[in-house]
Amino acid sequence: MSIKICIFGVAVLSLFIFAACNGDLSDAPLEKSTGQIFLYGERHGVEQIMDRKLELWSEYYHNHGMRHLFVELGYFSAEFLNVWMQSNNDDILYELFNDWIGTFLHVPHTLVFFRTIKSEFPETIFHGTDVGHQYGSTGIRFLQYLRDNNLQDSEQYLLTQEAIEQGERYYSDFDLEFRVTTKTENFIRAFDRLIDQNVMGILYGSAHTNFGYMSEHGFPDVSTMAERLRERYGDALHTEDLTWLVPSIEEIITINNVDYEASYFGTNTNAFSTPSGEIIVSRSFWRLENAYDDFKDNPVTGDILPVANLPMQIDINQVFVVDFEMSDGSVRREFYRSDGNYWEGMAIVNGFRPLIIDAVRIDVITINETDYEASYFGTDTTVFGDVVSRSFWRLENAYDDFKDNPTTNDVWPFSVFPMLIEVGQVFILEVKWTDGSTTRFFNRSDGNYYQGIPITNDFSVD
Repeated sequence: MSIKICIFGVAVLSLFIFAACNGDLSDAPLEKSTGQIFLYGERHGVEQIMDRKLELWSEYYHNHGMRHLFVELGYFSAEFLNVWMQSNNDDILYELFNDWIGTFLHVPHTLVFFRTIKSEFPETIFHGTDVGHQYGSTGIRFLQYLRDNNLQDSEQYLLTQEAIEQGERYYSDFDLEFRVTTKTENFIRAFDRLIDQNVMGILYGSAHTNFGYMSEHGFPDVSTMAERLRERYGDALHTEDLTWLVPSIEEIITINNVDYEASYFGTNTNAFSTPSGEIIVSRSFWRLENAYDDFKDNPVTGDILPVANLPMQIDINQVFVVDFEMSDGSVRREFYRSDGNYWEGMAIVNGFRPLIIDAVRIDVITINETDYEASYFGTDTTVFGDVVSRSFWRLENAYDDFKDNPTTNDVWPFSVFPMLIEVGQVFILEVKWTDGSTTRFFNRSDGNYYQGIPITNDFSVD
């Protein structure tokens, strides 16, 4: 059922009511509200935090008469929630939930959370203050809803267009300063129009509600939304970080025969596909405690994760383990380091490969009638593409014999190899294919890089 069909008269009327409350959209500065702001930071998509927010809203709603709930969503998403609050079904909520696929809001408890607000706090009014996330889905759909109801000349239409433009601008370069500035300005505009109403702010990541968070995490020139709101409202702003509610379970993860204490931070069950078409069903997260020095020099894989993908506070010089459960039931374990790097303005963690330091055995491999001592480092049986397995050897003291051999167009990241690699070494990588055939590749570590990643060069042997 389309939104146009499922929306009925009382929902349309509510839009006119909100328009009257908001007033005209203009550049004229508003008088500072005398209300109080109760702002709660969170880790997104965590059931314990959602339940605590419902407890808090129940207290504010029933005992203090609050009705205005500010959320870290785009303007149009919050407005759709307001329409849904007055509808007699969950069609709009399901469409929003589908739009949130790939985000930490797309967890089953999100539906429970919003349904509880609708059933127990029915006079709640949502205010979206973030840039226009999902501008190409939710945003466009809300514009169409407004047109269908002859509201194209309303303030809702102008604010929706503005939020869409904010989303397009942010996702063009992921400018963090732009997002924080815009989010704060949107918050101030919505709050000051309420004049003297107290409000609660939820769904905001703790990166935006904690004082000093940005400077502590590598953004010394960016102040948080809470810091900017404090400048305007002073002691009328009250903040609390709810991330302490997230349990971290201590486990032991063994790598290279070393046991590491690992804090477990839960499993995200958002399914999504990789660029290669594989389906990831879930991701489980651990932080290895006091492990950074052991892995800081391991070569990176080229895989990166934005810090926002990890459901825990990230500090520089930490190590993380992520288990990716695939649709076929297999589990792929990846390792990441927080080296303090950024990609397109986003803080990231770098994937690296934990290394098997010791050779399994010493073989003899003959090349051009010369016998070479070859340290064998095992066989990787991770199946991908047409590859069944990869076996690895390092030819000892062989570099001078092959340093002038012509290279091919193939290069291999250091991360492919399960051993430490130094410049001036020779390696053999033997690949077994699904058709049963085997190909042997010869590689030199000449000290070269590709797109910032250290590589070996494949070379030919006469």
